Amino acid sequence: MMSVRSIAMAAVAALAASVLLFSGCEVNSANVVNRNVGVDYTGIYTGTATTNGTIATQNSGAPITQFNLSQTGDILEAVDNNGAIWKGSIGNSPDATSPQASFTMKGKTTVGANVTISGALNKTAATATTATMSGTWIEPNFFATISAAGSVSITATNTSSGGAITVSPASTTVAIGQSAGFTASGASGTITWSVSGNGSLSTTTGTTTTFTRTSAGSASLTATSSGGSGTAIIN
Repeated sequence: MMSVRSIAMAAVAALAASVLLFSGCEVNSANVVNRNVGVDYTGIYTGTATTNGTIATQNSGAPITQFNLSQTGDILEAVDNNGAIWKGSIGNSPDATSPQASFTMKGKTTVGANVTISGALNKTAATATTATMSGTWIEPNFFATISAAGSVSITATNTSSGGAITVSPASTTVAIGQSAGFTASGASGTITWSVSGNGSLSTTTGTTTTFTRTSAGSASLTATSSGGSGTAIIN
């Protein structure tokens, strides 16, 4: 039979355990916020001649020659040719007028070495189907240079937690002198439209607008509100 003192001590221990469990849930309850980015770098990147066909001039473990990169908003995830998963994010807000992104990714080599990649993803234009990856490869015992080229997505990503705008159609072709209508949905607040490239808009506010092609060349259309933004590509 337990004494009063033993019962009291058991109760205190149970209370302490419940407090620790609750505190642990609080620590792990943070949500990852995903920003919208106006340029998509999703694609397959392979090492260039600069790095002798590998992603980095040097890495521990098996050679890493390829990244299959996926982008959702500003969140990046890649799988290398050895099956390892790499995760990271874009640090700035690239768009049609400035399609270069700063980024970081972290992962491990086949021998378990922790790696941080810090560099840039670059397109000549938001609608380009090729991109480059450059920067620094950081392992605990050394630094290396990275250089890769990729065949990538043409369409800008419209995914963003907490306020994405979806522009429809997301991609279309408009001949010189012709027009196309666009609709924005999922926004909070007044929508403002802007265009980059060879064309004009019928209106710059509201849920719909019409783009008219004035000359040849690629263009992009962006809808922006207090809740986020979305982009469409016009060929």
